[in-house]
Amino acid sequence: MVSKWIPLSNTLLKIKLMTVRNPQINIRVPPELKNRLHELAEENESSVNSEIVSRLERSILAETPITEPVTAEEALMLSNAAAVINKSIFISKVAETVHNAVSSGKGECSVVIPYAFEDEDSSYIENSPYKKIIEPVIKKYRSLGYEVEVDLESCKLNLSWG
Repeated sequence: MVSKWIPLSNTLLKIKLMTVRNPQINIRVPPELKNRLHELAEENESSVNSEIVSRLERSILAETPITEPVTAEEALMLSNAAAVINKSIFISKVAETVHNAVSSGKGECSVVIPYAFEDEDSSYIENSPYKKIIEPVIKKYRSLGYEVEVDLESCKLNLSWG
């Protein structure tokens, strides 16, 4: 329970608010899995609990037969799950491209962006793959010290270093 002071006319009234808490489940996991969950939570800027809940929800939702209709909430959850997976795939693609360029002695490389992220007016769509996939990858590589630019005409992510 949480206490909160509420102004009421010229006096303050102290009331107790009930906080709704989801039920807890205690599980045992191997240390490697625990460490990986902490890493993923940090990468996704979420708590370990949120990371676990999100992954469990996606796993259960993925078992929904395609022939069964899903609610709008489930569709959004599936879309967000796909964005997380695609972001990981794109990060791997960028990492592989950078590695190949470095191995060849280059100081720059380009990666084709395989997602449409503009509307007809060339403005970013708030809920687009750009916001969910490309932008976090750009932030990640900039935080690692790379210069990163998006070439909208050729749909490429250009990275340089050194």
